[in-house]
Amino acid sequence: MANVADSVLQARTSFTATIDGVQVAFHKGDLVDADHPAVKKWPQSFGPLKVQHRSPKGGRIEQATAAPGEKRGS
Repeated sequence: MANVADSVLQARTSFTATIDGVQVAFHKGDLVDADHPAVKKWPQSFGPLKVQHRSPKGGRIEQATAAPGEKRGS
């Protein structure tokens, strides 16, 4: 199975381009298939996919239920 990060790129900046007579707008952060014609024409405008994961409480995941013998909320 192909790695999604290898087959999808992200627009580095916002720009418009004409592809096959059609004007197309790309916004910074837009996801584009790596084989898209715009990537082939303007490879410098696209880069690797960057994912930012933000979780509450400094990255900890709160346990939803009490463990055996544990009381919650006291």
